[in-house]
Amino acid sequence: FSLIGSQSTELLIELTDKDLVKHVVRYRQFEIGPEIDGYPLKTASGFSGAAGDGLNWILGQKFSTKDLDQDAWKEGDCSDFSLGGWWYNNCYTSNLNGKYRHMAHAEGIDRKGLNWDPLTKSENNFFLSGSRMLVRPNN
Repeated sequence: FSLIGSQSTELLIELTDKDLVKHVVRYRQFEIGPEIDGYPLKTASGFSGAAGDGLNWILGQKFSTKDLDQDAWKEGDCSDFSLGGWWYNNCYTSNLNGKYRHMAHAEGIDRKGLNWDPLTKSENNFFLSGSRMLVRPNN
């Protein structure tokens, strides 16, 4: 099984909030492009889930890491700033590979933590306490 290729895949994301409540987001179609193109987030469609769509804003973005800046932020490197590799546009929409923060709220500090903006921003900028991404082939 490969995330990259002609096989249709589904993505389920489990988000654990500051109160340890789990939120589930599902994308019926999920596709990542090949390495030669920078592993772009090609498809994230068929969205469902009360936590909101945190991937729509970053569709088409390449996967950025500290040693390979491929984001849309021209003045810096989102993966270096946000402390984790991800498909960044201008850094803030979502980041499930960010640093775990012991504090629940981001008030007065930078936003360097696990976040899923449709959920975390609407709740006064709290950080997630955990996340899990599960991918499987569509039948």
